[in-house]
Amino acid sequence: DKTGELVSRFTGAEDSYVTSCASAGIAIAVAAAITRGDKARVALMPDSSGMANEVVMLRGHNVDYGASILSAIRLGGGRVVGVG
Repeated sequence: DKTGELVSRFTGAEDSYVTSCASAGIAIAVAAAITRGDKARVALMPDSSGMANEVVMLRGHNVDYGASILSAIRLGGGRVVGVG
């Protein structure tokens, strides 16, 4: 989309996608990492059974910023593995 193209141009990033909030950004990023652009996998989300879906997160980063970060990761099909 045009907004993402503009952000990429200003930041030098390969690609950009603007979301409405942090939770949406986390869920989309997790889903993108799990599905790797495979449309058949995208259609299954948030059910990522049988896919590489583990998200390693420091336990100290398990925060609630008005919404649960765990919920955002799960919405994207991720399964959190807490470490540290």
